[in-house]
Amino acid sequence: MAGNLPAPLTSFVGRRHELAEIGRLLAVRRLLTLTGVGGVGKTRLAIQAAAAARPANPDGVWLVDLAPVRDPAAVVTTVAGLLQLPDLDAGPALGSLVDRLSGRRALILLDNCEHLTAACAELAKTLLSACPQLRLLVTSRQMLGLTGEQVFAVPSLSVPDEALQLLRERATAVRPDFRLTEAACAPATRLCAALDGLPLAIELAASRLRTLTVEQAADRLDDPFTLLTGGCTTASPRQRSLRGMVDWSYELCTPAEQRLWRRLSVFRGGFDLDAAEEVCSGHGIADHEVLDLVDRLISKSVVLVHDHDGMPRYRLLRTFLEYGRCRLRSSGEERHVLRRHHDFHLGLAERLASRCHLPGRREAPGRLRADADPDPDGATRRTAPATDGNPLSRRETEVAALVAQGMTNRQIASTLGVSPRTADRHIENILVKLVVGRRAQIAAWWSEHGTPTAPMPAP
Repeated sequence: MAGNLPAPLTSFVGRRHELAEIGRLLAVRRLLTLTGVGGVGKTRLAIQAAAAARPANPDGVWLVDLAPVRDPAAVVTTVAGLLQLPDLDAGPALGSLVDRLSGRRALILLDNCEHLTAACAELAKTLLSACPQLRLLVTSRQMLGLTGEQVFAVPSLSVPDEALQLLRERATAVRPDFRLTEAACAPATRLCAALDGLPLAIELAASRLRTLTVEQAADRLDDPFTLLTGGCTTASPRQRSLRGMVDWSYELCTPAEQRLWRRLSVFRGGFDLDAAEEVCSGHGIADHEVLDLVDRLISKSVVLVHDHDGMPRYRLLRTFLEYGRCRLRSSGEERHVLRRHHDFHLGLAERLASRCHLPGRREAPGRLRADADPDPDGATRRTAPATDGNPLSRRETEVAALVAQGMTNRQIASTLGVSPRTADRHIENILVKLVVGRRAQIAAWWSEHGTPTAPMPAP
C-alpha cells in the first residue's frame, strides 16, 4: 500500500475515545485539524489515526513533517517531494500535485503547521477544491481558519489512568527494574497532575527515573524546566526539553500576545475577562485589546477556556503559567502586575463586603480563592485543603506561622525542606488569599487565626 507512515518505536498509550472520534470525523470531513498545546501528543495521535484510516484510503496515506520547514514557499515543494514528484518550483509543483492526487482516495497528514498556517491553508484549499476524494489531516497549535475545516482539540492524558500507564511504560524502558509500587502511586499521580497530563512532559520525567525516585522527581517540580530535559537526541530541539517546547509556543506569539501571556501568569487559579482587563491592561495593552488578545491566545492553545456557572473562565496550564511567570520576572513588570492583581481583588472584596447582605454573598470567597489557588481542582495538593474560616491550605498556614516568627523566605524554605522558589510562591498565594500586601499583615492574621500546629524553626 502506498504511503510513508513510520513504524512506531514505542507503545501507544490510551486515547481510545480520541481515536474513535477522529476516525468518525475523517469519514465525514475532508479537512480535520488536531489542535492543542505543545507536548499534548498531537503528532503521535494523528499518526495512529492515519494508520487506522489506511483501508479507507487505498491510494496512500502520507506524512509530511513541516517542523523543519521555515520558508512558507517551501511547503508545496516539500509535499511534492514526499510524493516523489519531480523537483519543481512551487508553481509547477502545485499543478503536479493536483494532477497526481486528482481522482485518488488518499490521506495526507500535514504535521506541525503552526508556523506556516497561511501557506498550509492555501495548499489545503487548492488541493481539496481540485481533488474531491482527497482528505487532509493536520496537526497545529492553531487552526488553519478555512471554511469546512473541522477542529478537534486534543486533550491531555487522563490522570491518573492514562498518565500513570505512560509513566510506567516509559520509565521501564530506561530502567527495566522500575516498578510503580502502591506507595509510589500517590507521588506518581501528583507528578503527572503537576505536568498537566502532557505526554511529552511525562516522558521527560520518566527519563529522570533512571536516577531519581518518583517521590524525588515530584518534589523537584518547583523548577520543571531544569528537571525536564534530556529527550530523544533525534527529536527536534523543541521536543527535547520542556523549556524548548514552551519556548516554541512563545515564539509563535506576537509581542502583544507574549506581553499578555506574561501578565496572566499572576492568576494562579484562573481568571475571568474583567479580571484580565483590569490587571493586565496598560503599558502596551489597551483595555479594549485584552479580549482580542485572550481570544488569540486561546486559538494558539496557550490559554484554555471552560464553563464555570454558565460563564467562561480561563486558565493557563501550570507549565505555561510557570513559564510566563519567569518571563514576567525578567521583564521587570512583576511587581507592578502583582500590585494591580492585589488591588483588583482587594477592591472586589471591599465591594462584596459592602453588600454582604445581598443574595450571592457566599460566592465571593469562592471567586477570590479560585483566582489565587494554583491548583483549583486539588489534583496536586500535598496538604489538606483549607478548612472553614481559614482561606489557606495547611502548608500555607505553616508558612504563615513561620512568617509570624520573623523568618525570611530562605529560612522558611530550609525549615520546610522546599526550594526558595516554592517558599516565594507560598508567600505570594498567602498575600492574595488574605487580600493583604505586607508580611506584617500575614503575621497579624496568624496571631489572630493561627493554631499551634505549624512547625517550629530548626535549631
